[in-house]
Amino acid sequence: YQRWKLFSVWKSAMRNQRVQKCSRTLNSHLFALDTTLCEALLKCRTLCVKISSWNLLEVNPMTVYQLEEFEEQQRQIRKQRVQDLQDIWMKIKEELLQSCHVSLTDFLKKNGFGQKAPEKEDSKSDEAAKDGERDEDSGGMSYTERATTRTQCRKLTKFIRMVQYLFNDAIAQMVRHTASRLLEVLDGFAQEPEEDGVEEEKDPKGEKKNSRKPNFILECLLEPAGLRFAPTGESIREVIEACLRDALRAVSGTQSFLAVEDFTPFTA
Repeated sequence: YQRWKLFSVWKSAMRNQRVQKCSRTLNSHLFALDTTLCEALLKCRTLCVKISSWNLLEVNPMTVYQLEEFEEQQRQIRKQRVQDLQDIWMKIKEELLQSCHVSLTDFLKKNGFGQKAPEKEDSKSDEAAKDGERDEDSGGMSYTERATTRTQCRKLTKFIRMVQYLFNDAIAQMVRHTASRLLEVLDGFAQEPEEDGVEEEKDPKGEKKNSRKPNFILECLLEPAGLRFAPTGESIREVIEACLRDALRAVSGTQSFLAVEDFTPFTA
């Protein structure tokens, strides 16, 4: 019994130690538990969810397009989406800059740095003027402060990279949503408009209600060689593929947050 009791106490103590160690690790590394970065992470996530619901290629099944008109409309929609995406990117960038600055400042204050008294700074203003070049090279920080800053910068680099992953995932979801929506519209035209034995309702003028309209206007030309349709089905397909490809290239050209010069103090 005594051996079992000692083993039970030891097992319980080791389990508590592991739980406490895991708790400390999560509190120090998990961004959702960081009071400063959590709010910024939620705001960035909200903006990314907004991006994922956009549609890059809008096709109204009740509208009949000319091929040139359809291509120009998609070009205008693409330009508007790129502008909206750039605005969202700027909002995320500003949110990241503010949160990283506040997090680094709070971290240095907790470790006893960045709390110099104003009178001490005034008394050393002459010395700082003489040693200006040396201060520029070292950034005005001691070796200990630079080492402490690098510790927090590693965490902020991971935070910026994670937000970049969220942004890239939102763009990927937006592209998938666009492709699936276009496929649904095209499948709707490929399916039979009505089932056997089921008649569609008609309005007072005798026209069918909710009947689908064709997507594009085609010209049927009678030539000596036979009938010729313009535009051809292959050209329509090429235009749709080009619109999808150009939209994907347009939204994939945003700059990475880690490559922005404003984040250099937090990633160097």
